[in-house]
Amino acid sequence: RRICLFCDNQANSQEHVWPDWALRELRLVPQQRRQTIKGSPVRLLNRLALKVQCVCGTCNSQWMSAMEKTCRPLIGSMMKDLSLWLDEKQQETVALWATKTAMVIDAIRDDLFYTRSECERFRLYQSIPNDTQVWMGRIAIKAVGIYGTDFDIFESAETEDVIADGYANTNVIGHLVTQVVSGRARPAYSQAGITFKSRSGQWDQLLTKVWPPKGTANWPPLATLAHRGNGRTSLATLTARWKIGKNISPPNVGSGTA
Repeated sequence: RRICLFCDNQANSQEHVWPDWALRELRLVPQQRRQTIKGSPVRLLNRLALKVQCVCGTCNSQWMSAMEKTCRPLIGSMMKDLSLWLDEKQQETVALWATKTAMVIDAIRDDLFYTRSECERFRLYQSIPNDTQVWMGRIAIKAVGIYGTDFDIFESAETEDVIADGYANTNVIGHLVTQVVSGRARPAYSQAGITFKSRSGQWDQLLTKVWPPKGTANWPPLATLAHRGNGRTSLATLTARWKIGKNISPPNVGSGTA
């Protein structure tokens, strides 16, 4: 018996990753999508609708439905490529919607990143978890896609000490891209603050930060993400920007003759 992600009821309802109203308005042509979870074999899906059975009917029809109605004017405008200025309250609205989607996608797997307490606080108080940041960007073509990435957060580039675990979720709907990144300190470092370090890139031009909000935010950002390829402004680079890797010295290899 699976329990609702946000309360103690049975998870007897499916939550849409991309809302039905959004898919209807985008009028996308269904194409094969690749799905893989934590290295599992790739599945080819021929439908646009993607549902996750992780919530109860009460949550789905009440507070989640109310949140969707609140978000629809903003999300609907940006996914259809309409320019907007967002005040801090509107930025919070987008951040809540993006975080809810990240939590739902996280529920596809068994070892969830977001804790029970964080999900319950999200339902009760619309409280975004601590050490979470949210950005939005624009992609060149109209599309849908969802990408999740786990990563380690190191104390510094010079040490092997992992001080926190990280999770990033990137969601594409129409021309709108949202990225949620959350961190959780490991017990030995619970008093230390988490600093997110990403790969170098044109992030100030490609993305607009909406959480925590600060002043007015504009959409679209100055630069646009490419849908294909692996260039510095591509969607692939964005989804992998938190996997910074570590510098490993090559082993000493002697030379000589036989």
